[in-house]
Amino acid sequence: MAKKNITVDVAVQILYAYEITSDTIENIKSNCLLKYPMVSEDEQADISFLLSSTVDKSAENDILVAQFLSAKWSIERLSLIERIILRLGITEIFEKSRPASNILRDYTAIAKYYGDDKSAAFVNGILDNISRSF
Repeated sequence: MAKKNITVDVAVQILYAYEITSDTIENIKSNCLLKYPMVSEDEQADISFLLSSTVDKSAENDILVAQFLSAKWSIERLSLIERIILRLGITEIFEKSRPASNILRDYTAIAKYYGDDKSAAFVNGILDNISRSF
């Protein structure tokens, strides 16, 4: 994975563990980063920022995603991993810390890694529509 993809991948793993456990995000982050000694201090700072911004705005991001779903779908029908990937992607889109095309590429690759081609296409479509709308 590319350097930024490692940052995104670690953030996805931490948020997933946070959602399925009762542990604090700080404990999960500390434990997860032990598995990734190659993650630099700058990348750790990026991960921390992504985590705090995403957790703070997860409800808002879910409402935004719901606006872009077809009438047959609801946010609750999405897999947890897809919701987490979308939440993180939206955080990055609104922070505009890097070009939208790079954000879409990274989150599509992560969705394909943790899901399948359908997950990747779905995540790409939702994030692309959101980035074009704002």
